[in-house]
Amino acid sequence: MSFSQRMGIKSLEKALQTDSMDKALRNGLWNQIRRCVLLGVEYNARTGRAFQTYNYRMVGKIWSEFFRERCVEIREENCEAYVARCYAFITEGRWNDVYDLVEFLQQSVSNRSDRAYFAECINGVLRAERSAYRFTEGLLRPIGGATGNEGLRMLGGFAG
Repeated sequence: MSFSQRMGIKSLEKALQTDSMDKALRNGLWNQIRRCVLLGVEYNARTGRAFQTYNYRMVGKIWSEFFRERCVEIREENCEAYVARCYAFITEGRWNDVYDLVEFLQQSVSNRSDRAYFAECINGVLRAERSAYRFTEGLLRPIGGATGNEGLRMLGGFAG
């Protein structure tokens, strides 16, 4: 508990985020996406050193398959522009569209243990920032008490 919470200046608990995302949730999602999906480590055989770089394949997949934009070859010199678009989308996009991207990324991670790790990291942010959603069986689903269309979606049914 922070000083401000102990003194009653700040609320002990923020409201559950059901149809919105605050800045802290967006930043937490971005940080995990960047760390778990967008960044990779490459090894330079000539120097014998490892260095951090963007996962160009995943950045290209986001650009062409999620944003459905024409994709040129992604290289070191143009990758930052693509990553900046992802960042802007996460920090400024509609809350439900951001969750669509998070789900797309989880499903796009190639190996099962990496998908599980990504879901675990994202769930940590969702829990800490009081989101009403969690990864369950590879999909973001409402936590407890879903009714109506949300309940049908949670059970896998169609709600139009």
